[in-house]
Amino acid sequence: MGGARIDLSVVDGGGAVVAVAGIMDIPVAMALRRVLLEAAEMRAGALRLQLDIPVNGAELLAQILRDAQARFRAKGRNLVVATPNPAVAKLLAGANVAAELE
Repeated sequence: MGGARIDLSVVDGGGAVVAVAGIMDIPVAMALRRVLLEAAEMRAGALRLQLDIPVNGAELLAQILRDAQARFRAKGRNLVVATPNPAVAKLLAGANVAAELE
C-alpha cells in the first residue's frame, strides 16, 4: 500500500495549486505542512489545496490546515481547501477549516 502523492503547479495570475491524493500518513502530512509553510512565505496570490484523501487522512491534517489558513489570512492571502469527498469536507468544517466541496 502506498502513501499519498503531493503535486504542485503554478497557475497564471500568481496563484498555485497543491493536489494531495491517496492514503495520508504522518510523513506525508509533515511534508504537506512544510509545503504550506513555504507557500505562505513565498507566493503572492491564492493557494488552492485539492484533497482527494479518505476521512482518516483529513483527521490527520485538520490542525495543519487550520494553522495554514490562519497564516495565509494573516498575510492577506487565501488558502482554499477543496475536496470531492463530502465526509472530508464535513470533518474539516467541524475542525474549523474552511473547505469547499468540488
